[in-house]
Amino acid sequence: MKYFFSLSLIAIVIVACNTTIVPVDQEPEDRNVVLRHFFYYGNGLADTTTRFEMGNAEVKFREVALVFGSYYFTDHLGDTLMPDFSDSINPPIFDPVVSSIVHGTDVFLFSMPKGTYSGDHHFRMGLDSAQDSKGPGAYGSEHDLAIADIYRGENDGYNGMLIQGLYRDVSDTINLAPYLPFTYRIPAQGMMDDWSKQMMFNITSEVKLNMNVVVRLDSVLRGFDPLVVDDIMGGNVDVLDEVLSDLLHTQLLDSYKIQI
Repeated sequence: MKYFFSLSLIAIVIVACNTTIVPVDQEPEDRNVVLRHFFYYGNGLADTTTRFEMGNAEVKFREVALVFGSYYFTDHLGDTLMPDFSDSINPPIFDPVVSSIVHGTDVFLFSMPKGTYSGDHHFRMGLDSAQDSKGPGAYGSEHDLAIADIYRGENDGYNGMLIQGLYRDVSDTINLAPYLPFTYRIPAQGMMDDWSKQMMFNITSEVKLNMNVVVRLDSVLRGFDPLVVDDIMGGNVDVLDEVLSDLLHTQLLDSYKIQI
């Protein structure tokens, strides 16, 4: 129950601090279906300044990012309402988006016209092969997928989940702040996880439709210790690395909760 209360409080603060002024060189955001991620570690929100305990290490996150590569909405009969996939020659193309504790945890999915709806939102974590095969240059320097280290390299695609941070041994009496780097990854094509949320809602010109998601990072990272393993690549690098990346994936699925 305390997490529902925390989400309400955070939402009030965010709304109170938001501004409607759009910079001159920036197009106004017209996508009104939004995933709002709240990354928790223990009882607090994860950020890049707070220190947390993970195994026998004290850690500080530098980045936590999740990639999303698809969205569509079905009505109460189960028919796809939008986007319109009836044109098999020129089907709609979804532009991948990223939730990041550094670059923004709100993920703008789709623009729905004003109206009353009843049905299911469907969105996918990870990327399909066509999305994954494009280099950052194809998306543009300002695109979500151009975020540093999301791209794995030529012919290797993108990370679907990226966790970067610094750590130190809690028993270290010399180095009193995390200073050693660690990086944990799940390849985007190794995810491809479909999620859905049933809702009845109204779309207006003034209010965005927010779906709030809690990600429990302490559960995602349960059993992991950067003192033991400080780099996980995924993607069949070696057997142990693949096992650990798969375990991260399994624990991520258990820790990703749509609340509203």
